[in-house]
Amino acid sequence: MGLLDQFEQRLDDLLNGALTAAFDDEVQPVEIIAAVTREMDEHLQELSSGRLIAPNHFIVDLAKHDYARMEDHLKTLEIEFAQLATQHASFQNYTLTGDVVITVMQDKELEAGVFRISFEQIATSTSSTTVMAQDNGHSITI
Repeated sequence: MGLLDQFEQRLDDLLNGALTAAFDDEVQPVEIIAAVTREMDEHLQELSSGRLIAPNHFIVDLAKHDYARMEDHLKTLEIEFAQLATQHASFQNYTLTGDVVITVMQDKELEAGVFRISFEQIATSTSSTTVMAQDNGHSITI
């Protein structure tokens, strides 16, 4: 099974799995990840080298009712959403400036079944890299 097939299977699992059974006709987890990946696709920055930089930090605002329904599953959902978004970026050959982070929050002004996504690019570093300059042997830790 190829990577794209695995991605589609995970989306299908979210749609048809046990989590979906708990959420009737309101905001579904699959709707959230679809919206996140759509935001990635629509808000790319192209570098002069041709590389495409995608947003990597997302905030999902849910109505009070939808947030309350998902609240017990939020940690798991946020992790799963981030993994799926990272896989999507990889399949599309997007460059990320750091780990994908998706945070679900409550917005009391939204109506049930409605959600909003905001995004940004945040550069993060999980490790340092030493780069050697060719001319003079100096090193720089990034």
